[in-house]
Amino acid sequence: SIGYLHGKVKQNEQALREANATKDKFFSILAHDLKSPLNVVVGYLDQLLTNKDNFDEASKHQYLQNSYEASKRLYQLLEDLLEWSRMQLGKMEWEPANMDVSLVAAEIIDLPTPNADKKQITLRTNIPEQTSVYADERMVTLIIRNLVANAIKFTESGGTITVASQPVGDHEEITVADTGIGISQDNIPKLFRADFVYS
Repeated sequence: SIGYLHGKVKQNEQALREANATKDKFFSILAHDLKSPLNVVVGYLDQLLTNKDNFDEASKHQYLQNSYEASKRLYQLLEDLLEWSRMQLGKMEWEPANMDVSLVAAEIIDLPTPNADKKQITLRTNIPEQTSVYADERMVTLIIRNLVANAIKFTESGGTITVASQPVGDHEEITVADTGIGISQDNIPKLFRADFVYS
């Protein structure tokens, strides 16, 4: 009937608006997050190229190391973009298996993080060894890594970031807690709205 078709058209229009809002929000966040490590790489390489005669070997090595770490962060962000694209196209397969989430957390916090080092932030995990969960390891790694990166950004110098877990019924609840500036209860719902970018 005409009424049914009209309803389907309105439904499709709403779904398209929501998809576009989600896409716009994602690219806004991505562009913001890409600028920081890219500025690091460009800044250090510019210093090396324009003032190479003023640096000793140790300083040159440190600048190259910092550029390398920032480049790895850029690579991770682009990997996240690829994963998001696959998900939007329905090509991201969920491949759950038994995995040790304590190993995933340990690998993430052990990665060299120039921003955390510069701010003297302590990263630690309280997840007991051999904490087994049935999940997609790639997705779990992506989520924890992004939460830790966000925590580093909003934690003040000398702060602490803790990855922990606890059993809740037949599930394992994983948390990333920091001593940063926090967010008010009133603003938390804004984080999950695709049509609203909240910093």
